[in-house]
Amino acid sequence: MADLPQLFADRRLKLMNTLQEAESERKAAADALAEAENDVRAADQALRAAHDQASTSREEHARLEARLESSRERHAEAERRIAEALHCAPQEILQNAGLEDGKMPPLDEVERKLARTKWPSSSKA
Repeated sequence: MADLPQLFADRRLKLMNTLQEAESERKAAADALAEAENDVRAADQALRAAHDQASTSREEHARLEARLESSRERHAEAERRIAEALHCAPQEILQNAGLEDGKMPPLDEVERKLARTKWPSSSKA
């Protein structure tokens, strides 16, 4: 029984050490949790930014598709008008006008040659 106070003191010291270790582990776990929560928030923000960018890209793609379709329609209409006015495909105009590709004469000369290739009915338009 004489050793009982020393035994209690030793047990108390051991429990205090265990408590300190547990507190250190709890603090480390709390720090890890806080870091993980910050990582989750950052990942959520990155995900939202990626969704926003994807949405913007889809909208831009749709807008460009509409512009492309409009351009194709205007191109087809221009080819139709060329065929009506000059009775040839656009790629045949230079050859029919007696011009060489890449060696263009002055504009007034081109217009005169072009006017000669038009059919009489197209000059009324």
